[in-house]
Amino acid sequence: MPDTLKLTPHETVTIRSASPELLDVEGRWGPGGKPPPAHYHPEQDEHFEVQTRPALRTENWFRSIDRLFREGRVGKNGMPGPLAFGVFLSEYRDVFRLASPPDLIARPLLVVLGLFGRARGYRPWSGSPC
Repeated sequence: MPDTLKLTPHETVTIRSASPELLDVEGRWGPGGKPPPAHYHPEQDEHFEVQTRPALRTENWFRSIDRLFREGRVGKNGMPGPLAFGVFLSEYRDVFRLASPPDLIARPLLVVLGLFGRARGYRPWSGSPC
């Protein structure tokens, strides 16, 4: 039987299975929760499976970012640039927003970046799933 452990007021982990070779947990972060601090595991691999409910347009967000990588439209650091993010963060603000800076500051900046980004050919993914 799974055991659910409360880690913070907004975060729980459910131990789905545990053995010396593998610990399989399901983490849940509620609204207002914060991700774990930046960390690493010196002798372990860690894998995350994300469940987003309701799905809304989150798949389109992921496909838009993926398309940039497939088209080679990322910087030397491997990340999409501010013009691409301006387009996508404006288009998908119903499913994805930056936690910082505050929306009051970020929104006008993203609108401007989005305008320039669209002029440079960045477009949100609009196809249908496979």
